Amino acid sequence: MTEQELTFFKVFGDLQTPLGAIDVGHLNKALGAPTVQRDGSHIGLRLEAVPHKRAALIASFGGLLSGLNITPEFVRALEPERHLQRSGRGWMLKRQPIGHVARSGLTVVYKHLMWRSDSVWPMAYATWFGQLTNTLYLYKAILEDQLSTAGENLERKGFARENLSIFAEYPRNLPTSQHYAMAALGAWLGGAMNVQYFLYHATIKQIRDASVNDNQLKQMGMEADIAAIDSSGLIGVPERLYRSLVDAQGDQTVFGSLPLDEYNSSNPPATMGLEVEDSFGNPNNFSGVLVDKYYRMSFRAQNLDNRGVYGAANVLRDHYADFYRNLDAADQVRCKHYCAPVINVSSTQELIEILSHIPQRGDGGIFFRGQRKLHLIRRDPAVQRFLFSNSCSAEPSLITTAARERAYVYEEAHFALRRFLEQRIYAGDRASIAERTERWRAEASSPSCKLDYAVMALAQHYGIPTHGLDVTLRPEVAIWFATNVFDRNKTTGDFRYDPLQAADWPSNQEDYPIVVVCQAVTNTVAPSLIECQELAEFGFSAKRPQAQSARFFHGGHSDHQNRLAETVVCVFRLQPANYELDVSFKSLFPPPAEDPAYQLMLDFAETDHDRWAKYVTRFHPKV
Repeated sequence: MTEQELTFFKVFGDLQTPLGAIDVGHLNKALGAPTVQRDGSHIGLRLEAVPHKRAALIASFGGLLSGLNITPEFVRALEPERHLQRSGRGWMLKRQPIGHVARSGLTVVYKHLMWRSDSVWPMAYATWFGQLTNTLYLYKAILEDQLSTAGENLERKGFARENLSIFAEYPRNLPTSQHYAMAALGAWLGGAMNVQYFLYHATIKQIRDASVNDNQLKQMGMEADIAAIDSSGLIGVPERLYRSLVDAQGDQTVFGSLPLDEYNSSNPPATMGLEVEDSFGNPNNFSGVLVDKYYRMSFRAQNLDNRGVYGAANVLRDHYADFYRNLDAADQVRCKHYCAPVINVSSTQELIEILSHIPQRGDGGIFFRGQRKLHLIRRDPAVQRFLFSNSCSAEPSLITTAARERAYVYEEAHFALRRFLEQRIYAGDRASIAERTERWRAEASSPSCKLDYAVMALAQHYGIPTHGLDVTLRPEVAIWFATNVFDRNKTTGDFRYDPLQAADWPSNQEDYPIVVVCQAVTNTVAPSLIECQELAEFGFSAKRPQAQSARFFHGGHSDHQNRLAETVVCVFRLQPANYELDVSFKSLFPPPAEDPAYQLMLDFAETDHDRWAKYVTRFHPKV
């Protein structure tokens, strides 16, 4: 393998193929097919790439397939599957090989990478690998179309299209790291300068394990700053790893989807730093790159001086200049390059009246998040000066629920829930099973990922941590969540919300309830606001998101945890009062008897009580 091929193989080899993505219907069919029992099964992954990228594509597919590891525990868990029980074929799984079943038997046959095996596994995972392949080629086509359109526009203006360069920014919006990786690969094949997933690959191990980050920082020569860096959300990427990734993608100007050491011209740093094209060898720098996991920005590793790389001044977004000009702001917060005002209000009517003056700058409109208090990102003072110099550094913490548990891996929940839903289909009315499973399979292989977005939204709205955040289109709903206290009944174990009375407000106004007002202005952030996809066609209608006028804001993956902060227009700080609202617990939380998705999630929690029950909260007593 060349260095480029080896890098792509390693990156995609680190992707864990989720065992729960198995197609049980195809597995059952394969177990009952004499030809499969005799000759095994196979799948082919399409190879469509320009000649100089084809080898990297083959290496990526090879790495992806090599990561499939069938464990004995998983095989035992499959045997009781309802579909296999009905056919009586579950026992036949014991005849199938286990382990890394795809590390041999890979061959290139004309325009396909073929995986042949004397087992049922290629057929059982055909739907999953089909979806990944479809996703890859969808994003390849999207980038090719963007390049073609942009090239034509350049030529009409008298410029050569050869001067055109495009970054791929959207792949991070996909539901799981596997989808994200394949979309990023497809975009690169389609002509993007970057493989956006490379930054995630370079940082995720450090993000999940502080000891790994410490070791990386030591390799970079930053021992003296380890405590400050790790406690502040900065991730170390040694130069060798960084070099291998940017060299493999063929462009050294971008890492992830942003240029190294990028700054915002509307709010430049206090000092511009080293004006050297390649300063890794400069004695003022260390050997590697620092990445801010909250905003996925990357900087050459250097002394934590008073730089202000996110801007040295308190600058408000010019999108709302007229709105801000007439405000009586009590305070401000810092959202990456920009500040946003904090406004004190004492009634629902006052808040809504102020809202009416915010201009609509995004197609998704204004949306809200209510919180019991304004949580701030905690950074070491040295890191704060490096990022913000002497300007405002009070960053609202709007990080995703999955990111709050450092070692948490969302994909484990995603595919456990997805498989549980499929099992429910097989346990349903026999007359409708065939038709429902075909529709399920069609959605499960679709590059639109509608099914996976629906699974993700279902998990998020009923308590499972995901890479997204609950937001609402109604300010009244946000106020309700801000002014109701989440608690648990010690007698029944059920959870509840208790209204916060004016007399119960905290003594410190910094702890007052807040409503965050957001709008996705930029094209890079706008696709992150997602409608809550429904699973009603499979009998799993979700009433709670409907009642709460909810939307799902995708916060990127764990390398972009505070992405929602980049959409903040202002923050309302609610003063002690009794806020009149037209919503209540009863209207916002339909009981399980009225909300099939709620009951479904309660049932899912019991499939592995120790793992999921702590997340899926019951608000209504068992009937």
